[in-house]
Amino acid sequence: QPSDTKEYISFFANLNHLVLPKQLETIGSYALSGIGLAHNSTLVIPDGVRVLENYCLSEISQGNLILPDSLEYIGYAALVQNQCVFKIPLSNNIKYIGDWAFSNYNGTKSHSSGHFRLPEFVEYIGENCFDNYGEGIEGEINIPSTMTTIPFSAFQSMNFANGTSLTLHDKVTRIEARAFGENQFNNKI
Repeated sequence: QPSDTKEYISFFANLNHLVLPKQLETIGSYALSGIGLAHNSTLVIPDGVRVLENYCLSEISQGNLILPDSLEYIGYAALVQNQCVFKIPLSNNIKYIGDWAFSNYNGTKSHSSGHFRLPEFVEYIGENCFDNYGEGIEGEINIPSTMTTIPFSAFQSMNFANGTSLTLHDKVTRIEARAFGENQFNNKI
C-alpha cells in the first residue's frame, strides 16, 4: 500500500476505464503494466505527472496512450513492448529517457507532424532506448544539442522509412556500438 497516493499509484488490473487523480506526480514501477484497455479507449496520463518509473506503462496491448507535457523523467523500460497507439512528439520538458524505455514498441505512433522528434532538451537517453521501435519512422531526425553521447543500440532497428535523414550536431563526441545498427538510410546522414 503506497503511503502517499499523491506520489505513487501501484496496482495490477485489467481495465476498460481508469481515471487517475489530477494531483498525481509519479507513477510507480509496474503500476499500470499490462493493463487491458478496450480497443478504442484512451489512457490519459494527467498533466502534473513528472515521473514514470520502471515498467510503469509496459505491455499495454491496445487502446490509446497520451503522455503529459509535464513529464520530465521516463524510467527503465517504462513503455517497453506496447501495442497501443501512442501520441507523440514527446514533451520538450523530458530530460531523461531510461534504458529500454520504448524498446519493442509495436503499436502505432501517431506523430503530430508525421516525423519522429526527440525532446529538444533531453540530456540522457539510455541504451536500447528506441531499439526495434516499430515501422515507418520518417522525416528528419535531429539529435538534440544537449546530447554528447549516442548510447549503445539506442536507435537500433527503428525501421526508418525511405527518405529519412539523420542529423548529428557538432557536440556529439561519442557514438557507441550499434547506436544506429540495422537501419537503412536512403537520404543524408
